Amino acid sequence: MANTLRESTASYCSDNAIESAGSGPIPALGLGPHHSTPADAICQGFNHLKLPPSEPMISCIGGAVDIAYDSHSKTHGSTVSLIHGNMVGQKLFSVSIYPERTVELWTPPTWEQFLSFALANAGLLLKPAHACGSWLNDRSGEHVLDVVVLSSDRDNALALGLRFGQLSIFDLKTRREIAIPRPSQESAVTRPEAVND
Repeated sequence: MANTLRESTASYCSDNAIESAGSGPIPALGLGPHHSTPADAICQGFNHLKLPPSEPMISCIGGAVDIAYDSHSKTHGSTVSLIHGNMVGQKLFSVSIYPERTVELWTPPTWEQFLSFALANAGLLLKPAHACGSWLNDRSGEHVLDVVVLSSDRDNALALGLRFGQLSIFDLKTRREIAIPRPSQESAVTRPEAVND
C-alpha cells in the first residue's frame, strides 16, 4: 500500500517506455487494451492509450514504405530502416528476432500492407539497429514481412538467429542468405579417448 499520494499515483514502467514516448502507449493514462510481448514489454500492470502517429513520423514511415515496396517489387526482398533508409549494400547482417511480429502473405505485399505493417510495428522499428525486412520464402512461396535487427558482427547475428529459432540470417553487403549451423549432438558429447589424452 502506498504511503504518500506520490507513491499511489506513480507508474512503474520499464526503461523502454521512455524510448517509445510519442510513438506508442501512454501507460499513466490507464486507457486502452493491455499490450505486452515477451520481446518488447513496455509496461506491466497498466492499460495503454495508443496515440496517433505525428505528421513527421507518418512522413518518415511513408518514405521507408516507398523504398521497401519498390525494392520488394523488384528483388523480392528489402531491408529498410525508418531512420537510415535502405540498408542493402551495408556491411551488416539482418536477423529476425521477433517471430511473433512476422506476417506471411501468399501474394507480394501491397504498398498499403507495407504501411500497415510499419505503423503496427513503429515502436520497434524506431529503435536503434531495427529495420523492416521483407523476403520471399522459396520453400513455401510466401512473402514475409519481419521486424529485423541489424548487426555488424556475423557471429552475433548467427547466435541471435539460433536463439530465436531462425533458419538463416541475411548478409546485406553480399545480398546472400547464410544458413544458421545447428550444434550437432556429436560435438556436444565428449569422446572417451579425448578425455584420456
